[in-house]
Amino acid sequence: MAMGIKKRAKRVIRSIVGGKEKNHQKPYIEMGENWESDDLPIAFMFGFNPWKREHMSHFFKEYRTAYVFGQVDMQRLQTFFKKYQNKVFIIWGFKEPDGLVQYAAKKKINIYRVEDGFVRSVGLGAAHTLPISIAVDSRTLYFNAREASDLEVLLETYDVSEELLAQADRCIDLLVNMGVSKYNHTTRMNINDLYGQKTKKRILVIGQVEDDASIQYGCSQRMTNNELVWKAYNENPECEIIYKPHPDVLGGYRKAYSNPQDVAQISKVVVEPLSIVDALQTIDHVYTMTSLVGFEALIRGIEVTCYGAPFYAGWGLTQDRQACPRRTRKRTIKELFAISYLVYPRYINPETGTRINLEEAIELLIHMMAKNTLSQALESRNENDNDQAEEWIHKAMEQLGDNKDWLYKECELELIKLLNETRRYEEALELSNATLKNESNLEYLIEKGRALTGLREYEEAVQVFLMSLKEEKRYSNLTAMISLLWKIEGPSSRLLKYVDQMQTNEAITMTKEDLIMLAAIYNQAGYTKKAQAMLREAKVKPREIPYLSLAVNYDYYRMNASTVSEKFVYDHMIKTEKRFEELIKSARGKFSVVIAADLFDKEMAEQEKLIVGFTRSQVDINTNKKTNVLFGPLHPQLHEQTNIRDLDLLVMNVPNVEHCYSQGVDYIRSLIERGTSIQSYPHPYYHELIKILGRQPSDEMLLIYWIYKIQGPVQSENIIGIDSIQDEREYGLINSFTFEKVLH
Repeated sequence: MAMGIKKRAKRVIRSIVGGKEKNHQKPYIEMGENWESDDLPIAFMFGFNPWKREHMSHFFKEYRTAYVFGQVDMQRLQTFFKKYQNKVFIIWGFKEPDGLVQYAAKKKINIYRVEDGFVRSVGLGAAHTLPISIAVDSRTLYFNAREASDLEVLLETYDVSEELLAQADRCIDLLVNMGVSKYNHTTRMNINDLYGQKTKKRILVIGQVEDDASIQYGCSQRMTNNELVWKAYNENPECEIIYKPHPDVLGGYRKAYSNPQDVAQISKVVVEPLSIVDALQTIDHVYTMTSLVGFEALIRGIEVTCYGAPFYAGWGLTQDRQACPRRTRKRTIKELFAISYLVYPRYINPETGTRINLEEAIELLIHMMAKNTLSQALESRNENDNDQAEEWIHKAMEQLGDNKDWLYKECELELIKLLNETRRYEEALELSNATLKNESNLEYLIEKGRALTGLREYEEAVQVFLMSLKEEKRYSNLTAMISLLWKIEGPSSRLLKYVDQMQTNEAITMTKEDLIMLAAIYNQAGYTKKAQAMLREAKVKPREIPYLSLAVNYDYYRMNASTVSEKFVYDHMIKTEKRFEELIKSARGKFSVVIAADLFDKEMAEQEKLIVGFTRSQVDINTNKKTNVLFGPLHPQLHEQTNIRDLDLLVMNVPNVEHCYSQGVDYIRSLIERGTSIQSYPHPYYHELIKILGRQPSDEMLLIYWIYKIQGPVQSENIIGIDSIQDEREYGLINSFTFEKVLH
């Protein structure tokens, strides 16, 4: 640390001394981590946009990087050049000030030119996406066919080792199989939807920005994109011609010298956003001037015709319409790839700034692509487009392939969450179990608990949540456990323990909805004043409370219009809590529980005092007899075909409605106002059945067990359609209630 302070002090002194000079304002900015190392040479950097300067310094760790401002004359620059004995000039493209190249030659200063590498990023440079690779050349840029670049010299002279060829082979497989190209910014698509059915040989013509430097320096004769399309058509009149204009031209970002629609009569013009990887699918031959797409086609085994002289032309692999006499060596595709992608460029990890190789760069890009795809999935989920979200998640997982690392697990976890949210609990459970079989993972454990809860396997869900809470008490598993225990146990001591833990855990941030739920539990447990204090401290308004009993108790003394309405419903629920028991007892055994409505006829109906049906299969007999009691979930859509007014009682298949039902009281009040009596299921019996079964009982099980608890064994002829019960355990349990010897 002392050494670092000393060096910083030296820099301050140096800047003060420099400030005494007449022309003290530097025409450049010192950036990068190497300025503490006085022994490193200076690299004066020209033409680098401000947004990528800091990043670019990571590629040149052998220098102290000084980025020269755009508008500066050579005479002023020379004053600063003289300060440093050991220096180089690094230029982005051909963006040097006039006279710099001549000055460098005179002073014997090395010049390096820089361009984006061939596997660049997930996104365009125009969007300020940082590159993971660059090409650095001491002669000229790789696309300049007028003279030999470092890349051309390497391709002419370099002997590729077997080890390098093996690495090239692995990288080609990765690029092709994982769909990686230069920019990787366009969403993948089904190419058949765009190209249509293939009926003949396909030629893809690659449009470029017609005044781009790669064409200026790579083509000996000026040519437009439309002229290239005509060349492809005239040379292949029997083939289907597909023309992909450059996206910057289509978007109006770069000047167009030819109109794509002028060749629409001889080609299919693709104006939709389309990745290069997808564009090359089903293609037999590519026509290009100098585009890198030609090389991406070569590594996919596609024939390529070049009307310019890109770096990959002239080595015996392409059909060349422009000769380059300097290029005499014949290369294989693997050799060309090894030199151009492995030897020539530089790669870095943009997050760490460390140098990496191509394999690591491809893996990094695959991660970035998958991460972007997963972000699109989460965005779709936020917009409630679950189908699209699931499609994006699967796509992200496909992008990662066999690399089942942390990001794959994150994708899988989001898929399980989505499956739970869309009530596909069996699929969610299967995926959770597959992972938990091999490793312990808290997030997967919580989602498994949710899936079991959704499948109504309550006892097993409780055990899973207990396991997760032993690992760590989080918002997600605490709220899930509290909701489940409240449902199956009511305000038990175990539930209150977790409610207290959640309320006192400073690491957990509760929503207002959470706080109201906890207050409702305290209220049901008899801690009404505690519940009221919680709500008042959080400044909860009465109309924000969805729980009937809590709403009445919280605002009991003020009794505004909302509370009067809620108290009306609450009083009704208390008044009718014994109504079903009264009806069963008064029927004196002359009742029918109709499980299968098609087995219950008019004659049977006339013999009964009480007919009990289910909301999913209401009995509709053409007689003066009617369904007296309807049992099932409280939901408006389930009652649309039911004459609710004719019922003696509507029984909800959940307990403690006045305490736990969070859907509001409007529908319940509307039913009561229409003359319908409503009762909820007794919680003690509900809890007993869950202890026996370990899961949510069916409506048939709930109802018959209730009758059994009221009167004892039920006569088998009172149950219409008992044989239609599919669950073997419930079937056996219900049958046991029709005999004298029953389970206790």
